Amino acid sequence: MVLNTSTSEGMCNSLLEAMLVNTPVLARANPGNAALLGLGDTMGLLFETPAELVQHAEALLADAALGARLAQAAAVHVARHHSAEAETEGYRAALQLALDSPKGVLTGGVLDTPPKGLSVAHSAPG
Repeated sequence: MVLNTSTSEGMCNSLLEAMLVNTPVLARANPGNAALLGLGDTMGLLFETPAELVQHAEALLADAALGARLAQAAAVHVARHHSAEAETEGYRAALQLALDSPKGVLTGGVLDTPPKGLSVAHSAPG
């Protein structure tokens, strides 16, 4: 079981890693954890109070089938939606968008031109 007690969290890598390797997750119900685990206790258990934390931890420890069911659903979700391949493709698409924009960098953002000393090689797709 992996326990996350953060009061504020984005996309928590330790939860993603635990989910990927079929480990039950028990996490505080903050926006990042709730977005990752979803509603309805189908991929992990969320808690808001210390009493809920204890209740969910006891349930996971007492019911191996519950932990296995949550872990399996979470592993499938991570493999489909948060794989290294999907992340790589997202970065590739963002980089391609930047390279295809004027000056090689998105305009209207923080930078209009690449920082001094930074070179970006542009190759044709395929």
